[in-house]
Amino acid sequence: MNIDDSLTSIDDYKNYCVKKSFYNNKLKELKLFVPRIRNINTMLINIYVFAHAINDYNFLGKELNYSNTNEILPVSLVRIYSVLYLKRHNQIKINEFEYKNYFSNKKEELLIAYNYSLDITTDFLKTSKILIPNEFYIDKERAEESLSINLDSIIDKPKSKS
Repeated sequence: MNIDDSLTSIDDYKNYCVKKSFYNNKLKELKLFVPRIRNINTMLINIYVFAHAINDYNFLGKELNYSNTNEILPVSLVRIYSVLYLKRHNQIKINEFEYKNYFSNKKEELLIAYNYSLDITTDFLKTSKILIPNEFYIDKERAEESLSINLDSIIDKPKSKS
């Protein structure tokens, strides 16, 4: 992980990300580039970059497989953090920034993440668990155990005639 102390303008935010190294088309290494946490913006950048790293960690030693769901976890964690720790006017500013950025950008994965993040935040505030698809978890077996809803127990199965 590289921590940058030289954040000077909003344009510098674009330099923060997860850089990936590949060998034989397989993800070999992750390097995180984040700013030192000094204010709300730098905290949110760290949350966003670390969430991407958690998602990418699942693919170490494998071919990297991106889908339209890759932005859901980072956007959701930023929203959860803002709801839990930031004042209402900061939450509104973040929502306005996301709305403007994601909808002007028109990238499908960002739009999906923005829409889905509200549901994830609401669920988290009710259950204290992030109920999202298993692909976001590092350990899928433990992820399945952590889900608070077992769909098989909810869905009525046809009863066999005896």
